[in-house]
Amino acid sequence: MTDQQSFAPLWDTDDVAAFLKVPAKTIREWRHKEEGPRYSRLGKHVRYLPGDVMDWVRDQSRLDAA
Repeated sequence: MTDQQSFAPLWDTDDVAAFLKVPAKTIREWRHKEEGPRYSRLGKHVRYLPGDVMDWVRDQSRLDAA
């Protein structure tokens, strides 16, 4: 297996919004406020690693449970 095959596809804002079942506008607002999942900028494009989004969701659960 090559390094390229070991990576999951990157998600864009719409993918994250669909996964979290929130409007894409909410994802953009979280990004602007630095409150949402980690992301990367690839030129003018914003992309998310699915694992980072899932880690962020788990972290939110822990914060809400406290």
